[in-house]
Order: sequence, then C-alpha cells, then structure tokens
Amino acid sequence: MNFEDLEKIQRDVNWDITYQSDLEHYKKSDHWAIPADGLGDCEDYALLKRHLLLEAGWPKEKLRLATCYTETGGYHAVLIAILGATWTDETWWVLDNREKLPKSWRMMDHYKWDRMQDEKGVWRAVVS
Repeated sequence: MNFEDLEKIQRDVNWDITYQSDLEHYKKSDHWAIPADGLGDCEDYALLKRHLLLEAGWPKEKLRLATCYTETGGYHAVLIAILGATWTDETWWVLDNREKLPKSWRMMDHYKWDRMQDEKGVWRAVVS
C-alpha cells in the first residue's frame, strides 16, 4: 500500500474509461457497475479504481466510496483511499475522475460531502 499505487490506478482508469452518463449508457438514471466496455460515469470510475486496488492487495477497509455535491450542484461519486493507521488529512486521498492526480481530502473543499462508506462498507452521512 503506497501512494504510487494510487497515482497509477488514478492515471490508468481516468485514461482508459470514457465518460458516459448512465442514461446514455444503460438507459436508466442511475446504475453502479464496474465498466466492462470502456464507458462509465463517476461511480463506475470509483468502482473500477476500488476493484483494481483490491486486486493490488489493498485491504477493503482502507477503500471507501463517497458521494458529494460538486460546485455546480451535481451529485458525484469518488473513491477514498486511506494510507496510515490514523485519520489525518494527509492520509485520506480522493481518487476522482475529475482530477488528474489523487488529491488530499483537505484539498477537496469545493465539494459538499454527503455520504461515505465506513470501514465495514456501511453508508453513513458525512457530518461537516
């Protein structure tokens, strides 16, 4: 588990997947799936990044899906990867298809966080 894993997965997935909304792709408003055909929207990018990091040996409790509202009010999903044993801004990294590189949690203050998985995968409200 290291930051280089995050950089590689972020770069590779963002490069390999072409953004397409669920409505265009699946003919429904919301569908979460690991992209198998090179097309996907934000949660599909996040799911693929999570899948690849798990394959690389990352423990699942260190990978958390999260949802937020963007600066334009759109609803968005990302992957949070945790490096280290304790919570600090320096150990929580956001893998976002809208960003070139993983970004520290503290650098993402343009998002209004809504929900995030806990260490057991249960979705919880984010209290800010």
